[in-house]
Amino acid sequence: MNIPPEVARAQGNHGIKGAVHGIKGGRPRLDLTDEQRAERRRQQQEAYRRRKGIPPVTPRPTKWVADYVTLWGKSPWEPLTPEEFAQREPFWNARVHKEQEAAKLREVEVQQRKLERQKRRQEGGRQRPAPVAFRVAATPSVGRNQPCPCGSGRKFKKCCGP
Repeated sequence: MNIPPEVARAQGNHGIKGAVHGIKGGRPRLDLTDEQRAERRRQQQEAYRRRKGIPPVTPRPTKWVADYVTLWGKSPWEPLTPEEFAQREPFWNARVHKEQEAAKLREVEVQQRKLERQKRRQEGGRQRPAPVAFRVAATPSVGRNQPCPCGSGRKFKKCCGP
């Protein structure tokens, strides 16, 4: 972090020369609050972006801010007058009612799914497919290098073998 020259002069140079003279190394840290430190960091990032030709970052409003503005007609950080609140309150009440109805419908759907699962469990659950019959060789086992029993004349390992 860059320290302003006047602060560095006031605190003394503690760089390489300081280490030579027995003063423990590095430049001193500025006595800043967290907000000041964050603001300095933001300024440094902006300066870097200007030097590199990167366009500045513009914060996009989040969804709830856009919803608030459409509902109340003002940003969330501007106070509402009682008249404005009285004018927009019916819209707010209608929205809350609609959300409550949607929540009730979702709850009903969840209950119906639970009942369907319980019915399936009581009926015996999922229907299991019938077991597949394995193919059993009718002839006695044949060695790998013996002629194939199918009559092709080839070795068993090249014809019907595993």
